[in-house]
Amino acid sequence: MPMDPSNIQPQQEAIIPQSEVEHLLAQAGGGDSPAVAARPGEKKDPPPPSATRPYRFRELSSLSAGELRKLKARHEAFIESLATRLSIHLRLEVSLQMSKLETAHYHKFMDGIVNPTYLAMLKLEPLQGICLLDIPPKLGLCIVDRELGGPAQCLEDARVLSEIEARLLSRVVEIINSEWCSAWSDLLSLRPALLGYENGDGFAQTCPPETIMLILGMEARVGETTGQIQMGFPCATLEPLILKLNTGVKIDKPRATLPAAALKWNPALNDVNIKVTAELPNLELTARQLAQIKPGDTLMITPEMAKQVRVCLAKKSKFIANLGTCNQRWAAKIVRVLNP
Repeated sequence: MPMDPSNIQPQQEAIIPQSEVEHLLAQAGGGDSPAVAARPGEKKDPPPPSATRPYRFRELSSLSAGELRKLKARHEAFIESLATRLSIHLRLEVSLQMSKLETAHYHKFMDGIVNPTYLAMLKLEPLQGICLLDIPPKLGLCIVDRELGGPAQCLEDARVLSEIEARLLSRVVEIINSEWCSAWSDLLSLRPALLGYENGDGFAQTCPPETIMLILGMEARVGETTGQIQMGFPCATLEPLILKLNTGVKIDKPRATLPAAALKWNPALNDVNIKVTAELPNLELTARQLAQIKPGDTLMITPEMAKQVRVCLAKKSKFIANLGTCNQRWAAKIVRVLNP
């Protein structure tokens, strides 16, 4: 029998639940169900721990390779002159060698400092920021022992320095700070200052943790004690000096290339009397000949000896002269200046 189309009722569409859709997709993918946008009012389950992994960004340095090379040359000259100055101050041979010159975050630099220690806070006017100087306690106690006239020995374990010991050690800290400023005197006049020190728990935070620092390590040997002295400079503090380095100034040892100051004569010395003597070197006599010398005897000298007369000022040899006569009087003609 033919059907009347007007009597046909439209079939109602079937609605598939969301859970069945997710189940079918999971079976088709052969694994976990894909992430589906959560409906309003529903909580979305967090992804499993295995789905996320941390990513560590590479630490970026604000200094280029060329700037680091220039800074290394500058600090090598600084370490050489500092070793000499400390040896003179302590009246003992002090050996210093660069152990590292690198950049690191402030928090990483502080994490590497042992506790207890002597951590000095330095100021380099007119530069901004605070710099740090770390001296290991055993090395600090060794220096204090030498400052008190001892043999530069430390027989005890590392401990916190007393106020008196810290005050004695501050003299060496001021020398280090002053010598570092002198190493840059050809580029900028710096005024060093010691702000204070820390030697126990809870070091004062002078910079934000993520501040990039230039770290200088020096392996020091004083007597029989060795230790690493560290200096930390915020890179932002060194920017004025680095800009001057990048202007084309190429000085490996700045202190050696500085022009010497012209000598000036003090008029107050015009009337000072200085005893001048002439000596004949290399005149040798046996003990028997010396015992037989009497007034009127003649001592024979060779022509070569007459050309090696030493002219002394206040008992210090200054010139080489030739022996001769002038106006019927003995005279010495200066021909060469002796090296000091």
